[in-house]
Amino acid sequence: MPLVLALAIGCGEAPRFNFEGEWIGFRKIPSDPNANPDVVRSASEVKIIIKPNSRFDMFYKLIPTSGNVSISGNKATLTVTNTIDPHLDRDQAKLREMYAPIELTGQKDLTVVFFDPKSTDGEKVTLKRIATP
Repeated sequence: MPLVLALAIGCGEAPRFNFEGEWIGFRKIPSDPNANPDVVRSASEVKIIIKPNSRFDMFYKLIPTSGNVSISGNKATLTVTNTIDPHLDRDQAKLREMYAPIELTGQKDLTVVFFDPKSTDGEKVTLKRIATP
């Protein structure tokens, strides 16, 4: 009987990482040594708020966006559906062309690895939770 119970438990779904909350991290971006450090910090910031209703708000590359979140285990996919440009928002095909789905991977240390497949540098950014809902 214990073997049957162990097999039943082992076949269950992987634990779901809790992505809800506010996350922040910083990309490594090249900058002029004379550049204003506040501007460089703002330009490098990746900030995401993942809401309980499967929606998110994001500030990335100095552009605020929002959209839908889908979660499976320790992976989340962010799909941008809204930007600050109402003309672009009406053209969802163009929006999908400009913004590939962002990939988030929950880590054992409770950080999240952020990856934008459209990023020119291919860099992954570690995000830390700064608030929970």
